[in-house]
Amino acid sequence: MSVDIHFLNGNGASRLPDGSRRLKIVVFPLTWILAHVSRTVEIARILRDRGHEIVFAGADIDHPKSRLRFAKQHGFRTVKVKEPDWPWAWERFEKRGALVALHDLIRHQEWAPLDEVMEDIVRVTREEQPDLILGDASMGVGPAGHITGVPAAGVFN
Repeated sequence: MSVDIHFLNGNGASRLPDGSRRLKIVVFPLTWILAHVSRTVEIARILRDRGHEIVFAGADIDHPKSRLRFAKQHGFRTVKVKEPDWPWAWERFEKRGALVALHDLIRHQEWAPLDEVMEDIVRVTREEQPDLILGDASMGVGPAGHITGVPAAGVFN
């Protein structure tokens, strides 16, 4: 199944062409890093201008280190999904150094329980029923697309 999201008329106007249907896209950026959120917000703004529904999924929007609020400030609906706890891991690196950080990477289940993250991405995908899921530094989007049958795409820098 392929999803064409390149909807422009001949003069480049941002709108759905006649007969096209509006797509729903759920975006899963790594919400602790502004670059991952900001570039997906720019993509989402273009897609929204072209008539599509965009939803952002991420961890706690009220956490002081979450950048998901950037998407909300641009008028996008947000839903909660489990993500690795990067603020916890980064704080341990800053306070305890590289050896502890290396240990934490090896024992990632304490701060990045991949099975729980994956299950939650699948849950959100099933609840939202999108036409496409888009990830930026979100390791579970591809497998979630495979599990749910929803096309998945990734943003890479």
